[in-house]
Amino acid sequence: MVDLGNKGVSVLKQQAPPKKRGSSSQRTVLEQHSRREEIINATRYQMLNGGTDAVTIRGVASRAGVDPALVYHYFDSKEGLLLASQRLPFDPHAIIPTLLESGRSNLGTRLIRTLLTVLDSSEAMAPMSFLFRMAFANPGWEENFKDMVIVSFVKPIAELHSEDAELRASAAAVTIVGLIWARYVNRIPSIDHASVESLSSIFGPILGID
Repeated sequence: MVDLGNKGVSVLKQQAPPKKRGSSSQRTVLEQHSRREEIINATRYQMLNGGTDAVTIRGVASRAGVDPALVYHYFDSKEGLLLASQRLPFDPHAIIPTLLESGRSNLGTRLIRTLLTVLDSSEAMAPMSFLFRMAFANPGWEENFKDMVIVSFVKPIAELHSEDAELRASAAAVTIVGLIWARYVNRIPSIDHASVESLSSIFGPILGID
């Protein structure tokens, strides 16, 4: 069995459903979210321990403790289920415009600060760790993961420069991937225990995108 080992959060463990508070409609939304996450966690478990070919709707439903019809209800198909399980735990298209509103001054520092603030949340750590471990365990995934980080997140910022945008994006992605691996997967003590502000001030200028 593969264990993600990330800051005490594992996608292999079924998360406790949220406490039932508020109106019945609010409780329904929370319960739906909880079931959806349980299905995604079960999918990631199967992918880590057998690859995408090992994923079946019935197997995922059984591990998540739900009816297979509910899996189809949320994700339509196996392909939809796999896609949802592989998404980055943040939306680059929502983050980038906000960063650029303040111009290029200290852009690298602000990028690292924003990214780490998002990833320090328990909801984001598990999927990011899953993506890393799939990338390192499966050669085909490594290329896809690199493209996700570079193309969808770093390159639009690096393209603010008139020259060497692709090289800058690749270099920045190497730094970001290394930092995420050290903090959330390998948990190197000095990186794991450092504050977001400290890491931002150290790694931000290294990105070369200011």
